[in-house]
Amino acid sequence: NNFSVYNYTSINLRREHFDLFTKGLHFVPAFSSRLEQDLIDLKLFTRQLNLMLYFKGEIPSNMGLSRKSVFNPPMDPTVKIFEEMMERDIRMIGRNKQNITPQNICMKEINLIKELRSSNCRAMKTDKGGGLVLMYNTEYIHHINGMLQDPEQYEQVSSNEL
Repeated sequence: NNFSVYNYTSINLRREHFDLFTKGLHFVPAFSSRLEQDLIDLKLFTRQLNLMLYFKGEIPSNMGLSRKSVFNPPMDPTVKIFEEMMERDIRMIGRNKQNITPQNICMKEINLIKELRSSNCRAMKTDKGGGLVLMYNTEYIHHINGMLQDPEQYEQVSSNEL
């Protein structure tokens, strides 16, 4: 292949890493849903929806209060029906094992992704050719800041000049 990896880290890359990298930077591993989090998100969404209806489109700000309001107006009948239907569907999907997205990567690749994330590094596409650059986030930020501070390449302007 024409695929190259430029490793600017101390990570010892193995064949498994290359196999994972060749999937591309736009590859997104499947994830499984957590029922509890989905239900919490539904409750928070329906509360916001109900508040919008109660206050006719404008939810008042904190009005100088030190804590967020926990006010719950009487439930709008339409929002209540929506919430019940969505909760039923979320619970049904959770029970129906056929609807769970199968993993599209193996456990070894999942562990490689976790390993790379824990090492605080970033993978970036090369400017030219088909390849990948692997470097630590701190070094990347330092390199970018160095480029931005170079007066030969960049000039600081005020926001009025934009």
